[in-house]
Amino acid sequence: MQASANDSQASWTADYPGVLQAFGIQLRPDWPAERLTLAIQIILDGTLVRCRVEPDHIAAARWRNGSIYADTVLAVVASAIDTNNDRRTTSQWLDDQIANLNARTSTSTGRIPYDNHPTAVTPVQTRQAEFGFVADTDRWQL
Repeated sequence: MQASANDSQASWTADYPGVLQAFGIQLRPDWPAERLTLAIQIILDGTLVRCRVEPDHIAAARWRNGSIYADTVLAVVASAIDTNNDRRTTSQWLDDQIANLNARTSTSTGRIPYDNHPTAVTPVQTRQAEFGFVADTDRWQL
């Protein structure tokens, strides 16, 4: 089974660059095709397990035109695509979006109101550091 999964991932990894190039799309620097393929496979594996453990819960999460699996894959792929061709990593891009949001919506306290509670949107890299993510090694430390 492992060999089959590896073969499938290798096949998809080999196909992604051509498809992306045909549409003039590039991936963010932190999302090479191999990593994107593995992420999608991990999502699929988790979905299969969850469908077997809680089939009713998964069925309830469906909507008329799609599934939670499809929506999750779309979210991951969307974050991996470098839509601006700015060559920023996903966390750098998200930090930029949060900074832009903060600049547009900040109050006198420098916080963004959310659900009637003053809160600040914290950049991804700051949040990663709080939880022990070491950016230069691309891994979590506990």
